[in-house]
Amino acid sequence: MIKLTKLIGIPLVLVVIMTTPNTSLAEEKRTLEEIVVTAQKRESTLQKTSLAISAITGDTLKKAGVFDTYGLADLSPNVLIGQENSETVITIRGISAQSMNSVGEPSAAFHQDGIYISRPTAANIALFDVERTEVLRGPQGTLYGRAATSGAVNVITNKPTTEFEGSVGVEVGNYNAIKTRGVLSGPLSDTVSGRLSFYTHEHDGYLENVSPLAAPGPDNDDADDVALRAQLLFNPSENLEVLLAANYYERGGAGDAYSHKGDFPGGFVFFEARFGPLYAGATPNPHDPRKIATNLRSNLDREDYGFAATVTRSFENFDLVAQFAHQEYNLSQFKDLDGSDNNFSQIDFQFYTDADTAEIRLVSTGDGPMDWVAGYFHFEEENSNIFDVCGTTLGCRYGDSRGDLESDAVFGQISYDLSESLEVTGGLRYTDDTRGGGNVVPYSFVFLQPGEDIEGSSSGSKTTWKLGLNHTNDNGNMLYASASSGYKAGSFNLRANTTYGPENVIEYAVGSKNILLDSRLKLNVAAFIYDYEDMQLEQVVGIDGNISILTINAADSEVKGFEVEATYLPTDALEISGQFSLLDTEFKALTDTDSLKGFMAQPEDLTGNSFARAPEKSVTLAIEYTINLASGATLAPRLQYRYQDDWYLRHFNTAADLVPSHTKTDFTLNYSHQNDMLSVMGYIYNISNNDILSGESIGLGGYGSPRYGHYKAPRLFGVRVDYKFD
Repeated sequence: MIKLTKLIGIPLVLVVIMTTPNTSLAEEKRTLEEIVVTAQKRESTLQKTSLAISAITGDTLKKAGVFDTYGLADLSPNVLIGQENSETVITIRGISAQSMNSVGEPSAAFHQDGIYISRPTAANIALFDVERTEVLRGPQGTLYGRAATSGAVNVITNKPTTEFEGSVGVEVGNYNAIKTRGVLSGPLSDTVSGRLSFYTHEHDGYLENVSPLAAPGPDNDDADDVALRAQLLFNPSENLEVLLAANYYERGGAGDAYSHKGDFPGGFVFFEARFGPLYAGATPNPHDPRKIATNLRSNLDREDYGFAATVTRSFENFDLVAQFAHQEYNLSQFKDLDGSDNNFSQIDFQFYTDADTAEIRLVSTGDGPMDWVAGYFHFEEENSNIFDVCGTTLGCRYGDSRGDLESDAVFGQISYDLSESLEVTGGLRYTDDTRGGGNVVPYSFVFLQPGEDIEGSSSGSKTTWKLGLNHTNDNGNMLYASASSGYKAGSFNLRANTTYGPENVIEYAVGSKNILLDSRLKLNVAAFIYDYEDMQLEQVVGIDGNISILTINAADSEVKGFEVEATYLPTDALEISGQFSLLDTEFKALTDTDSLKGFMAQPEDLTGNSFARAPEKSVTLAIEYTINLASGATLAPRLQYRYQDDWYLRHFNTAADLVPSHTKTDFTLNYSHQNDMLSVMGYIYNISNNDILSGESIGLGGYGSPRYGHYKAPRLFGVRVDYKFD
């Protein structure tokens, strides 16, 4: 059981200190602002949207120090975002993808301005010039469809303005960190406006290489990022709007590395017998999450770019919205594979994706009792995954895989007012998927033998649905109940030429959204239970003497939980906000073999085990106090506290899989000039300098292999300065 003092001890002290009213602000009664969201493919307010959603404004992202996708987990209940190899793993309510190779896909649908970003390698984007982010929890099978079994994340950027505005900013911190950002927006003519924005980020590596044999170069877990965005908004008439957007993101530096967990070689008996001699004479493992000892320096080269066009034509009672996008993701990474400073093995990895998206929808705009949306969605993707593994002992080995996907869907959702207070919602989506791909391993490596090109394909279709009922009282507070389904398409195993089925989930949810105490308290709660069938899990097996990672379908599983989000203004000067979540996940029937126990491992009954990446409890509490200065400027200290329960890295739930519970405390002090044009913010994140595990990778060979960890940022401190102009 979690002690209350452990959860809120530090923030409680600040609450006691700050609850004395600030008399300089008492003349103006402050109320909570409404947040506009587009989670239902139409504009609405957060409180009028009958689903579990966290809407995080750009201002909150700044105060919380969130500058990439990973940080969103601290601001939304039952969300965990981490890293495994080069992939971003988004887990919502315990559901995340394990098979994310060339023919797999995530379980949480990630979008930027409504454009679906299919590859996990591209989901970790720079959050700059952002209006808000929306995190939808629960299956979104009707309106989002594509790989939204656990939920959806949508990043909404700021759009061109009809009046001139701009801003510049710079930030410096420890690890020689420097960030720059800028925005320029305004009219180009009577009917055209534009917006340019940029972001750069550099810092030294958090992961120090202490090997005396290490080659010269930067340490790992560094940053060397550049992001650009350009938008043009055309309004040739009152009824027509055309938005063109181009995005570019580049990341260099050393990138991540394998932080070895344990002594070298660190695997089970079989692995030590097979590879132990190759580690002889290596510098001992530092046994420190912030240190490695490898002979090689890593190198990362990532380049993403995309183009999008959104056309909105307004008619008398509806809007026609057409959205088209093209995206390309390129990733090249070189790093040490064995984790030691012996020249045993290294990997050169290249990944490429080309994706096209089209969505056409009709959205009602009338004032009648019925709101509706109907549309067609098309998505196609081609990707390739090429790697070279080399070592002085093993020579060089090569492999590649490729995948392609074509998906079409039609969807519709209707909400109808049965009375002034009661509304019913129903939705359907039909999806048809066709996937192909192949795998080549032309040279032997460890257990991999030369083989011909193995090709595979899969296809399937599914109808997903939603039913909901909500009641809104005279004060605008809502009670809602819903049942909805989600679906993630099946696929095939590249090396075994076998297929696996789709995973299906049905969610039963109830919730309440409330604005209380004269609009000074926002309180949203949700409870849910899932009937989860055929969850897709990764399994390491031996096939014809070779090691392969296959995807299997688990049998029935169950998920249930509870979530609270609240914001409270005790005084005009003090704001308290937070989230609390409970989660219970369980496999009702599952048998699997733990590959880390070596070739002699036997199948185990894992019935009753918890899902991977599913902490039972999490709490975030933030307290901000605004002080009016005599000059008219304001000074606002803010403290944020995060507690996350322990969780398992794998569904085997072994002691070695357990990630301990942790806390994270952040503090910012923000100064805003009286005209709000200049702001200066000092910050310190992860004050206690805790080592927070983000994910792990399994090492060479699969069976009996060592394990490597990926960790979130250590203690960071610095100063950020922003200046607005118009």
